[in-house]
Amino acid sequence: AKGIGTSLTKRPDLRLHLLAGLRNLISKTNNESDREEIAKYAKNYLPLLFNLYTSEKWNASRDPVRQSVFETIKRYLTITDHELCQQFFDKSLEKMKNTELDQTTLTYLLDIVLALVPYLEQKCLETLEEKLKQLFSMKDGSLKRSAMKKSYRILEELCTRPTAAIQQFINEERSNFLFEHLLNSLTKSQSALKGVRVE
Repeated sequence: AKGIGTSLTKRPDLRLHLLAGLRNLISKTNNESDREEIAKYAKNYLPLLFNLYTSEKWNASRDPVRQSVFETIKRYLTITDHELCQQFFDKSLEKMKNTELDQTTLTYLLDIVLALVPYLEQKCLETLEEKLKQLFSMKDGSLKRSAMKKSYRILEELCTRPTAAIQQFINEERSNFLFEHLLNSLTKSQSALKGVRVE
């Protein structure tokens, strides 16, 4: 585990192969005890992958390595202990409180939160709700479009993920909140389309 972690950090040329190997290992391991053994390393691998995803200076928005890192994060979360997921969520939100945080990094952190949504328990979902309200209340132009889109994507995930925790979380009041902001998202999208001129 240490060798793979070091190579992911120090050998950018090997990342795609190492990440694909990790995903295959998780997907193709059917024995429950073996999966549990792999899951034990989540506390080592996931912080490394989170840091790589949010800190690396990627060449483009669709950088294949960045996408591979994100896919590996999502795959590893499927076998990660839920309590550990809550801890990762708390740390991600803590990083968002940094007043010097650039909006590209904020967008990447929102990606991490998006991946964590299906595994969050009630307390974290309540914290997430407050964070979304904070983001949605920001003045137009103060939040980059990419970060706002990620916020709406998280909202969409809350509406479509039928986990027991989310179903319990979304009462009538919260349903109205979700509907209101999803409708607002749709309205903004239509306004943007109207502004596009066909040459």
